[in-house]
Amino acid sequence: MDMPPKELPQLKSVNPGRKPYTLSLHWRDGGRDTVDLTGLIFRDEFFAPLRDAAVFRTVTLLDHGWVIGWDTGDGRAGDELDYPSDDLKRLAEVQKPMTGAALKRWKKTVNLSNAEAAEALGVAPSTFKDYLNRRHVPHVVKIACQTMAADPVVLSGLVRPRKPGRPRKVA
Repeated sequence: MDMPPKELPQLKSVNPGRKPYTLSLHWRDGGRDTVDLTGLIFRDEFFAPLRDAAVFRTVTLLDHGWVIGWDTGDGRAGDELDYPSDDLKRLAEVQKPMTGAALKRWKKTVNLSNAEAAEALGVAPSTFKDYLNRRHVPHVVKIACQTMAADPVVLSGLVRPRKPGRPRKVA
C-alpha cells in the first residue's frame, strides 16, 4: 500500500471517549482532540454496527495511524469498518467551538469592518460586537465564517463595502 502524503494528519493513538460515541485522539504532531461520531453512526447505516457500545470500544489504529477501524464481527473478511484520519481531523475541527478571538482573526483575514462582517452574517452590528467578546460564538456563525473564508464568491455575494463615518445628510 502506498503511504499517504505527509500533510495528511496521522494518529498516534485512539481510545473510546468518556461520553458515548466519542473518541479521544492523540495526533503524531502532539495535538489532542475529542470527536463525537454520533451523527455518523446514526445517519449512515454503514456505521450502524457501532451503535453497539461493545463494538465501538474495539476501535484501533490501522495503516500506521492514517485510518482507524473496528472489528464488527467474528473476524471474517468484510467484518471491519474503518474511517480515515483526515475525516476525523475535519470532524474535530467542525466540532470545536469558535471563540470571539477567532472571530476577530476571521474578520481580519477576510478584511472586513465590523459593519461589513455583521451584514455578511445577517446580524446587527451590536450583536457582532457582542460575539467578539464571547467565549463561544454560535455554531452557525462559525460555519458561515468558514464558508466565506473558504469561498471568495460566497464572501463577495454577502458583503457590500462600507465607507467609514456617518452617512451624508440628505438636503
